[in-house]
Amino acid sequence: MLCRSLATLLLLATSAAAGPYSELFVFGDSLSDTGNTSYYTTDGPWAWLAPDTPGDAYWQGRFSNGPVFTEWLAEGLGLGPLTSDTFGGNNFAYGGAYTSGSPLGQNLFVDDLDDQIETFLGARTPTATSLATVLIGANNFHLGEQTNVSVPAAHVGAALADLAAAGVQNFLVLNLPWLGLTPAHQDEAAEWNQRSIDYNAELAATYDAFEASHSGAALFRLDLAGLLNDLIANAATRGLVNVTDQAAPGLSPGDSGYDLSRVVDDPDTYLFWDGLHPTAAVHRLLGYAAVSAVLPTGDYNRDGQVTAADYEVWRASYGSTTDLYADGDFNGRVDAADYTLWRDALGAAPATAAAPEPTAAALAAACALLATVRRLI
Repeated sequence: MLCRSLATLLLLATSAAAGPYSELFVFGDSLSDTGNTSYYTTDGPWAWLAPDTPGDAYWQGRFSNGPVFTEWLAEGLGLGPLTSDTFGGNNFAYGGAYTSGSPLGQNLFVDDLDDQIETFLGARTPTATSLATVLIGANNFHLGEQTNVSVPAAHVGAALADLAAAGVQNFLVLNLPWLGLTPAHQDEAAEWNQRSIDYNAELAATYDAFEASHSGAALFRLDLAGLLNDLIANAATRGLVNVTDQAAPGLSPGDSGYDLSRVVDDPDTYLFWDGLHPTAAVHRLLGYAAVSAVLPTGDYNRDGQVTAADYEVWRASYGSTTDLYADGDFNGRVDAADYTLWRDALGAAPATAAAPEPTAAALAAACALLATVRRLI
């Protein structure tokens, strides 16, 4: 399964059309980290003071069992693999990061958001086609027991302002999933869900204020809470059979010697890998949503424009529940509704070719082709 994930990522790197973004910079916590915390707790100068985190039961330093959503975002935009800033790369996110003010000791291994921004400003020069993504805040509540949601939201606002001042013009910002839905907090679900809702409302106000004061910036918002709630409500259509339990029972970051025989037979059918973090299968779905969020509706070949070429992508993937770049309404399947979204977007955008109508024969042919391919896999 992991080899298949790697192969798919490499395939996507060659199949995306040249898009509107030249590079991706990632800021946040464990949902975005591709190995920063793992390096500092394993090989860093103070590694002897902390357990390897997340540990051997996690995939290559990710807080999941495979690639995380930011990797799917990077590959979906044709930007190549993400690499940790520890090695001069473009991913500044750390598992365990707060927005600011993590406890003394933890900051030997983890850069909070304000530290991530400071490191970025000292090392990189963004351009007008750079894209930055920011997702953070859960650890302020989960680890830091923060109750004032305006504090971390203000830190996020300051980070966006600093990035904009440095020249970043394109942003993908995400809110928090409802933490009460995670296995770690289900016993106090109402309290944790309400805190998530309150923080998301504060984030929305922060984003509004940023847009009002930065008219030249493009701020794309991805409702992560809504997406995960939708996955739970429509689990069966997304290939999920369990949205409440851990695919790796009892596992948490930093566990040493975890018995991998405890992992369920098919973790791809679970929403959660451990008590807090999604499985690789869910990260992939979130990656598709992230790609769609930063592109025009109907831009299925991901080149930043809505043209007749997007129809060809839709036609080639019609009926698919796995190749979802043409799933414009994010319902888990490429279908006729996605064609309508593309056609309407094409009519509202400059185009040099008429929109081809999918005939019944064309739809049938697409379905037949898909069935043949599935028999071969």
